[in-house]
Amino acid sequence: MIAHEVRPVGGGCLCAEGWDLRGGRRFLNGASGGGLPLISALRRAFELGIKVVDTSELYGRGRAEMLVGIASAGFDDLFIVTKVQPPRFATDEVAGRLYASRERLKRFPTVAMNHWIPADSDVCDVVQSLEAAVAKGLASYYGLSNVSGRQLEAALTCAGGIEPAVVENRYSLMYR
Repeated sequence: MIAHEVRPVGGGCLCAEGWDLRGGRRFLNGASGGGLPLISALRRAFELGIKVVDTSELYGRGRAEMLVGIASAGFDDLFIVTKVQPPRFATDEVAGRLYASRERLKRFPTVAMNHWIPADSDVCDVVQSLEAAVAKGLASYYGLSNVSGRQLEAALTCAGGIEPAVVENRYSLMYR
């Protein structure tokens, strides 16, 4: 297993390409800069020592990952976290989504996570599909996002030898 030093400060790409905190989705287009402000901001953050980037296939329909991929060129020591949200958590579905993320990011993510656990899904299906992705080398680690305490307890009992390295609790200024 690869050891990573993770600094306490990182950057998230949710608002950069997917959500406007004032209440809705927005997507950048060529007229609004085409992502250049985000690329410049990320590159400057990397130069200043920010090494953690959190993104998702959902942010801007994959565009945020693409911009992270462009901005991260030449920075090999980044800790990139991305989240996937397939309609069902099955090994082949998660693998396909991580291959697509790899194309956009120009590298495999350090951590692959679920975005949400679908209401009709079992947390063990999520864990097993993410563990399989790590075993295939599609990410160095896996994590769980937006899970309850009960779901985390269940996840730890069904983990097949690889426990989640990251748990991203739901925390937002909009939901306090």
